[in-house]
Amino acid sequence: MYMKMRLMEEMDEEVEEEEADGEEEGEEEEMMEGFNQPETGPDILTSCASDMSPDCVVPWLVRFTSRYTNQKERVLVMQSNIWPGAFTFIFENTCESIYLGWGHKFCRRNIPFKHLPIVQEEFPHSIDDFIETTDPSVEDEIAYNEWLLSKQKRQDDIGESLHEYDGEDIDDYDNDDNDA
Repeated sequence: MYMKMRLMEEMDEEVEEEEADGEEEGEEEEMMEGFNQPETGPDILTSCASDMSPDCVVPWLVRFTSRYTNQKERVLVMQSNIWPGAFTFIFENTCESIYLGWGHKFCRRNIPFKHLPIVQEEFPHSIDDFIETTDPSVEDEIAYNEWLLSKQKRQDDIGESLHEYDGEDIDDYDNDDNDA
């Protein structure tokens, strides 16, 4: 009997947990409903005459690539003043748009954006680094390498001769200073 009651209590707890989970899922779905709404904007090929902004008097700047070429060879360039960096290029039946910018709309109040830091040089250069010279001949390079080897050998010989001195001479010199 005790076992049956225990099973009944566990089943009731499970049902309550399922109901609580269902309520939480319902709340999450309600919260997500606002985020799942697709953005609506103007149709794809609407007239640019409807682009008005209180900040910009003229929303689009329209110009040709050149005044001096044949009319059939010119490209029409439209630049947005509302979204700086938005360009549309039109040539004959072809129309392409491109956006090169920071993703900020035009604003009358001047907001200073942080610029990228100045590129640092990896190695500081001087004027002497850019002086053009003629390359040495093979014989000159061999002679230079031999000269470097002989110089290095002389320095090694001097270093070995310095190690030949005993420490007694130095100790005697230090003792003479202490006696005085």
